[in-house]
Amino acid sequence: MDDYALAIVVEGHGDARAVPELVRKYCYRFDLVELEMNAEDVLRVHRDTLIDEFETHVELAARKVSNRAGRILVVFDADDDCPAELGPELAERAQQARGDMPIGIVLPKYEFENWFVAECGGFLESDPPSRPESIRDAKGWLEQRRGRYRETLHQEELVWDFDLEQALGHNGTAPSRSLVKLGDELNRILRSVD
Repeated sequence: MDDYALAIVVEGHGDARAVPELVRKYCYRFDLVELEMNAEDVLRVHRDTLIDEFETHVELAARKVSNRAGRILVVFDADDDCPAELGPELAERAQQARGDMPIGIVLPKYEFENWFVAECGGFLESDPPSRPESIRDAKGWLEQRRGRYRETLHQEELVWDFDLEQALGHNGTAPSRSLVKLGDELNRILRSVD
């Protein structure tokens, strides 16, 4: 099994801790690779700046891991943008900026928290909605059902107990399509040969 260094670009404080933990969990569960991920390999950038200066942030992320069989994963909320449109546009820009390095782009439909909605059976002990990514205010949806929710306090904690099988639809539930995309991107960038 090869070892890779992964730089992760996110937008929020909670994401900076939760996304690496979710990636570790995914790689362990699906036996992908051993990952070297350090806190300094996470780049947190405001969403508007990230989109406007995307190439610059891809280059900064690449510098963090370029001498360690590096890969880059960019994860940020799609909000009201269409992930199927913005994702490929950013992937093309990433390829132009650093075509020498595998780069994955994942835009959770609306919010990262929609992944928790898809998995809610694990921590809410209830069935997830039939269309978990159709909920526009997933943070509010979670707060109504579990009580106070603050991403900086609770996002990483919820990832620790996150049931990937449930959220990916392996248990007969509706999958989170953007979480499936995360898996696809991790498989692609972590299994690619330098």
